[in-house]
Amino acid sequence: MQDWQTAMKDLQTKPLSPVYVLLGTEPWLMRRFIEAVRDRLAEATGQPVDLNRSSFEDDGAEAALAGCETVSLFASSSVQVLENCTALLPPGKAKSGKHDTTLLEAYLANPIQGGNILILTALGEKLDERKKLVKLAKKHVVVDCSTPAAHAAAALVQQMARRLAIDVTSDAIAELVRRTQRLSVAMTELEKLHVYAWGRTIQVEDVQTLVAAPSEDDIFHWIDLAVKGQVKAALDAVDDLWIAGIDPFAVIALLGRQWRLIWYAGRAAQTHEHPRDTAALAGAPPFAMKIAAEQARGLSLGQIEDMLLLVADAELALKQGRRDPHQTVEWLVLEFAAARENRHTRASYT
Repeated sequence: MQDWQTAMKDLQTKPLSPVYVLLGTEPWLMRRFIEAVRDRLAEATGQPVDLNRSSFEDDGAEAALAGCETVSLFASSSVQVLENCTALLPPGKAKSGKHDTTLLEAYLANPIQGGNILILTALGEKLDERKKLVKLAKKHVVVDCSTPAAHAAAALVQQMARRLAIDVTSDAIAELVRRTQRLSVAMTELEKLHVYAWGRTIQVEDVQTLVAAPSEDDIFHWIDLAVKGQVKAALDAVDDLWIAGIDPFAVIALLGRQWRLIWYAGRAAQTHEHPRDTAALAGAPPFAMKIAAEQARGLSLGQIEDMLLLVADAELALKQGRRDPHQTVEWLVLEFAAARENRHTRASYT
C-alpha cells in the first residue's frame, strides 16, 4: 500500500494505472486523489475527461465497469469511480445486501489498458485479505487515505489555504487540526473560518471560538482544575462532564493516573532527574510530565501520596457500592483543595 503523498507524486512521474484502490477514513484525500487522476489523464491525452461516479452499495459494479468498457462520444477517456466498495472490507461493513463481484473480479484480473481508469473507494481501515477480490485489487495501486499525522495534516491544510487564498496563521492551523482530529473535517471547518474571519487573517482565537474542542479537552481541563485545588471552577465544570456523559469511574481512574504522574514529577524535582528520563520511567509523553511538574509545585511527596491514597480509597468504595460516584468525584475535589491549603503542614518525603 502506498501512502497518499507518494501516490500523488507518482501520478506526475509514472504511467497511470488502469485501476486505483483508495482505502481509508478520509474522504477529502480520496477526492483530491480522484481529481489529480482526472487532471493527469486530461494532460496525458490532451482531451476532456469524463468523471463518473456510482455507488457499489446501491448499484453494484456493473455501471462502473460498463463505463470502463465504453467509448465516450464527447471525451477521449473517462475516470469511473466506484464509491463505497464494501466488498473489499471485512464482514459487517456493508449496509445492504451482498452484490455479485464476479464481473468486478474479472475486470481487475484483466483491465483495459491505456484508456479509461477505474477507481475503487473503500471507507475503512483495512482490506479483507481473505477475499479473492482483494487479492486481485492488490495487484494494482492501493493508496492509503487514512488520517495523516498532525504535522502532515497541518501541511495539507496550509496547502489548501494557499490554494483558496485563505490567510491563516500556522498556530491556527495546528489548533484546527488538533480540534478536528480528521483532515476532512478540518477542511470543512477551514472554509467556515474563512467566512467567519472575512477579510482578515484567521487567528488561533477564531479556531477556539468557532470549532468545538474534542471531548477529552473538557475532562483534562477539569482534571487540571481539580488537582490544582481550584474548587469553584472545578465544581462548575464537573456538571459539564456529566452532561457530556463522562463516566465517573473513568474520571476517578484519570485522577489516579494524573496523581501518579505528579508523584513522579515531585520525586524528579528532588532528585534532579532529567525530564526525559522521568517521562520514560512513568511511561508518559514529555508534555504530560511537564504539566504534572507544574501541578506538583508546592506539594511534598507525602502530600501527593496522601492524594493517591484518597483516590485509591474512593475507587475501592465505588467498586464496593459504598459511595455515590458523582458525589465522590466532588468530594475528591474538596480534598485536593484542602491538601493545598495546608501544603506546609507535612514534611517533605525523603
